[in-house]
Amino acid sequence: MLEILAPAGNIDCAKAAIHNGANAIYLGYSAFSARQSAENFNEESLKDVIIEAHLHNVKVYVAMNTIVKDSEVEVFLQTLLLVWGMGADAIIMQDALLGKRIHALYPDIVLHLSTQAGVCDINGAKFAKECGFSRVILARETPISEIERIAGYIETEVFVQGALCTCFSGQCYFSSFVGGNSGNRGRCKQPCRKLYSIDRSGFEEKKYAISLSDLCVGEDIEKLVRIGVVSFKIEGRMRRAEYVAAAVRYYKSLVDNNENNQQALSDLKRTYNRGNYTKGLAFGQDKRFLSQNVQGHLGEKVGVVKVISGKFFVESQQIPSKNDAFKILRNGIEVGGAYFEKAERRGFYIQSKTRLKNGDTIFITTDTKVNEKLLQAQKKAKLTISLHFKEGERAFAECSNLNVKVFSDEVLQTAEKQPLTKDEIKACFKKTDGLLIDVLFEKIVLQGNIFLPKSKLNAFRREFFKQVLDVLMRNGNTMYEFNNEFIKTETLEKIANTKIAVISTDFKNVHADIAIFKGTDYTKSLPDSFKNGEFEKYVYYPVFCTKADKQ
Repeated sequence: MLEILAPAGNIDCAKAAIHNGANAIYLGYSAFSARQSAENFNEESLKDVIIEAHLHNVKVYVAMNTIVKDSEVEVFLQTLLLVWGMGADAIIMQDALLGKRIHALYPDIVLHLSTQAGVCDINGAKFAKECGFSRVILARETPISEIERIAGYIETEVFVQGALCTCFSGQCYFSSFVGGNSGNRGRCKQPCRKLYSIDRSGFEEKKYAISLSDLCVGEDIEKLVRIGVVSFKIEGRMRRAEYVAAAVRYYKSLVDNNENNQQALSDLKRTYNRGNYTKGLAFGQDKRFLSQNVQGHLGEKVGVVKVISGKFFVESQQIPSKNDAFKILRNGIEVGGAYFEKAERRGFYIQSKTRLKNGDTIFITTDTKVNEKLLQAQKKAKLTISLHFKEGERAFAECSNLNVKVFSDEVLQTAEKQPLTKDEIKACFKKTDGLLIDVLFEKIVLQGNIFLPKSKLNAFRREFFKQVLDVLMRNGNTMYEFNNEFIKTETLEKIANTKIAVISTDFKNVHADIAIFKGTDYTKSLPDSFKNGEFEKYVYYPVFCTKADKQ
C-alpha cells in the first residue's frame, strides 16, 4: 500500500495528519531527535498519540536520528527500548552500524535508516539491508534513476514536500562551525537561510544566496509510484498544523486520483510556500531551485496593487476575511506586508506600513477560512465489540479483532426491582470519554433479570476500554529488556594499540595494517602500490556517488 507520511512536531500536528488522511506520521521523542527545536514528545504524550494513531490505523515512526556519542549509547538504547515498548511501528536511526548491533540483539524492532545517513545509491541500500534496516529514507539529492534501482531492492521512502537543505544530508557542519549548534545533533540554526553577498563582480548585493526553495514534487509523484516507491514523506516537524493538514490532503488527492488537486495545492501554498516551490533534484535541477529574493513563507499570488487616492486597492477575485495577511513583492523582491481592510467590487483594500506602488504583487500568506477548514477535519474510528450479561455469572466484553476480553469484577445478581436493559448497556458502552470512536455492537447477550449499579457498569466499561487502548498502543511489539552485553566492546585504546590505518592516494613505502585509498578520479584503476600492498584494503567511498559516477 502507498503511504502518505506526515510530520508531527506536536500533538496538534499529529491530529491534523491523522484526521486528514495520513497513513503514517513521524515524530521526535524528547531525546535524540534531529529536530530539537520542535516540541517533540515525552512518554505520556507519545502514548496518547500512538493510541489515537493506531485507533485510525495510522502508523507511528519515532525519529531518534541524531549522531549518538559513545558516552550516550546506553541511554540511547534504553530510550529506544522504552519507545518500542510503547508501541512505535518503527525507529528512525542515522547510524547504520549501531542499528546493526541493535538488530542482532533485538531482531523484532523495525528500523528505518534516516536520510541523515545519506543513502543515495544501491550500494548504500544494500549496506542498510545487511545491517537489519527494513527501509531506507533516501537523501533528497538522489536522482530518479537511482531511486528506481533502490526501490526494487528495499522498501523506500522519498521526500515529496517541504524544506531542502543546502548541504548534503547528514554532512552539513555549517551551523556547527558558525555557532556551535550541530545540525547532526538536531540543533541547526539554519545559517543557509541568511542574507549573504558574494565576493565576486556583480554579486555584491545581499541576497538569500544559498537558501533553497521548498520541495513540491506534486503530480510527478506518479513517476515515483511507477518505479516502486512506497512511502511519500512530507517534511515539516517545525511547521504548523494547518500546513500538515494541507500537505496531507494534497498528496492524498494525487495518490487517489481525485479531481480537486488544484484547490488542494492552493490551500497548501497558503499555509506555507517558500520560493514558489521546486521539483528538487530527483528529476533534475530546475530554475526555482534557489529562493534568493524571498525568505520564509511566500503564500499564493492573489492580485496586484492599484493606488487609488492614496489607498491600496487589489484587483482580485479573492474575497479575503478579517485577519487575513499578505506579503508584497516588487520586481520579485519582498518589500513589506499588509493586512485586509475591506472588500469592494472587483477586489479589496489592504493596509500596509510600506508605501506601495502600482503593479506591486500581492501574495496571501494567512487565509483564515482555509486554515479553519483544514483544522476542522475529524474522523471516527470504528470499534466492533460483543457484550455478554448472564444472571449468576460474571459479565464480559470482548473485541475479537484485538483479542481483548475483559470480565466484570463481580457475579451478576438478581434484580429485585428494575432489571438492567439492553438499551442501558448499549448507552453505557457508547460512551468513549472523548475518544473519537464509533462503537458498533456485533452482539449483546442479556439473560435473566440482572441488577448492576450504574457505577459498577461504568467501571466495567472503563476497564474494558483501558485494555483495548493498551493493546492498540502496544501494537503487539515484543517487550525487550536492556542487555548490558550491548555496550561491552573493545576500548579505543586497545584497538589503537593493535592496528595502524593510513588514508592516502599512494601507498609506496607505507607500512600499515589497514590501507584506505581515497582517490581524486574514481574512473581510473587503483594504483599498484595499493593493490599489491600487504595490508587490509578499503576504498574511501564518496559521500554522494551514483551509478553514473562509477562508470
